[in-house]
Amino acid sequence: MILPSSIPPGVIRAVVRNPCRSMANNIRASSDTLRVLPHTQYHTECSLSPSNVAPDPLEQFRIWFTEASAKVSEPEAMTLSTATASGIPSARTVLFKLVDSTGFVFFTNYTSRKSKELIENPNAALVFYWKELHKQVRVLGRVEKLNKEDNEEYFHTRPVGSQLGAWASRQSTVIEEGEIEQRLEKYKQRFHVNEGDPSSVQIPVPDFWGGWRVVPQWVQVRILPPARAHRDTTAKSSSGWESHLDCTTVSSTSDPRIVSQTGQSIVSRRESSYPQSVSTPARDHLSILIRYV
Repeated sequence: MILPSSIPPGVIRAVVRNPCRSMANNIRASSDTLRVLPHTQYHTECSLSPSNVAPDPLEQFRIWFTEASAKVSEPEAMTLSTATASGIPSARTVLFKLVDSTGFVFFTNYTSRKSKELIENPNAALVFYWKELHKQVRVLGRVEKLNKEDNEEYFHTRPVGSQLGAWASRQSTVIEEGEIEQRLEKYKQRFHVNEGDPSSVQIPVPDFWGGWRVVPQWVQVRILPPARAHRDTTAKSSSGWESHLDCTTVSSTSDPRIVSQTGQSIVSRRESSYPQSVSTPARDHLSILIRYV
């Protein structure tokens, strides 16, 4: 695994930028209800078809992430969904740290709820949503732990405070007020961290902390203009990735608070052109997805 300074082609590392706009004027709240009101839809000139996406969905992700890194605050934030062995799901936002030819990598405590569920049920789903770009990427895949060398390589690129935090924070456990601060102080003393020169010490990697890699078997890339056009990418075959184009409509009813789905869909092979005629009512929103399989 390759990290910081020299990043070769095919590897993306996460970065941070720009703030989001408030939606405060587009909600209505009562004592027990909060409702999102109809509001101005954003617009994008972007379009997707099997002819203008990369043949490899990970390459398409790199292209979009590079674009997002210039316009989005924390573009590396992703929703990670896991499930127990019996299928009870849970989701949370985590930060992805690397994508390469094998998959998406993030780091966490191996005793956390998410890690316990990944050990029980080694499947995960990821969602990246970049509102500023009107783009979304979804990933389904199997998971695997990173090896010790890769964990050490990344761990020692983190600030010393974050390294100490990995030792002090036992995720998904109940703590007392001030307990984390006490643990941090304990590990500062244990590892002889000098406040004046914290980088002078080499802190070891906790054996209960490390990385997970999500190896994609299905990927969906989606553009979300006012018409809700989407692209969807799916599972990996023995000969590589193939892409399909799906199309559904979302019809507005007379009540602006209600949106209903219609059952129209279009699927085409990657070499096919985007279907030119799609019959939709005047007020419908078109949903297009490209799926890699």
